[in-house]
Amino acid sequence: MNAGTAARNAVARIRQRALPIAEMAVAATLAWVIDTNLVGHPAPFFAPATALIVLGQTRGHRWRRAAEVVLGVAGGVLVADLVAKALGTHNWWTILVIVVLPLLVAAAVGASTVFTIQAAVSALYVAVIAPSSTSIVPFRFVDALVGGGVALVISQLTVVHDPTARLTRDLHAVLSALRDVMLKTADALEQGDQQLAMDTLRRARTLDASVAKLREALMATEEALLFHPRQRQTREGVRDLEHATTQLDYIVRSGRVLARAGLTMARNPAPPPREAIEALRALADVLGGVDDALTAQINGSEENRGEIARSVEADALQALRMAGRVVPSSVPVQLVMLIGQLRTMTVDMLRAVGADDPYMMRRVDDALAGT
Repeated sequence: MNAGTAARNAVARIRQRALPIAEMAVAATLAWVIDTNLVGHPAPFFAPATALIVLGQTRGHRWRRAAEVVLGVAGGVLVADLVAKALGTHNWWTILVIVVLPLLVAAAVGASTVFTIQAAVSALYVAVIAPSSTSIVPFRFVDALVGGGVALVISQLTVVHDPTARLTRDLHAVLSALRDVMLKTADALEQGDQQLAMDTLRRARTLDASVAKLREALMATEEALLFHPRQRQTREGVRDLEHATTQLDYIVRSGRVLARAGLTMARNPAPPPREAIEALRALADVLGGVDDALTAQINGSEENRGEIARSVEADALQALRMAGRVVPSSVPVQLVMLIGQLRTMTVDMLRAVGADDPYMMRRVDDALAGT
């Protein structure tokens, strides 16, 4: 990689991270300003630190992380104050007890790593660096409240105008990518193009990351809608999308299996029946209706969603009828699927033990044909 390419890649990464960087910089600075000038703390380290910790989490986790940081700081400060008064300060046994106690308590209650580390670090900070506070409410606890609150407000400024925009965009990305995989598989079958089938399978194997992004977007949208109390229908639609997201995960997995089957069939000299290819294309087009139905659900348009869902059902069943014409009526479709899955598992097993030579697939298909 030359210097020019490295520089362009660096600039591209900075642009991609520009918004999170700006959020963190503004939140940390604002938390320090508020804590110093409004609350009156002389050295509010925990305010900007908490803001950075909260904003460092994925959207959708920030409310929980903010609560964990605040509780962790409060618990750590309490432990440190009690132990320091009982055992004194600047002793090795005091440090040992101050670190071990929060870790034991956190483990006993099943706390997260964030809570555990914050409790231990806060206790250690108070015992080693910070002077004992005579205030009823310790400075560090208030600092954490300020930093966490500022971080949560800043994190919502970019989504306050349209809190469902990212969710809708990621939903469309998953379904459009899956539709493209199905259509490219149909093209590969029609043309007998093994390279296209292989490229399509590689694309299908990347779709899991898109589903993961969709799940993150769903959690982020639920979090953002907490600031929109009037959007009750939207909140209900987004909450109901969790079930649909699970089904989309299954559809993506089926799409990957479909692309793999397409690669196997593309290796055959004779193309598959025309009805099978057209059924594949027809079902791929149905994904557009699925996208429209789920988008209507996100927007709280239940009546519109129901109408689109009925259309999706009719089109999907029609595509399935087209595919069913190429399967002999004497052979149950479920049996065809079972045998196909056994074939896939056999291939994976042989590859796992290193039997992935150029003739392995032929031996598998010969065995399936009884020869």
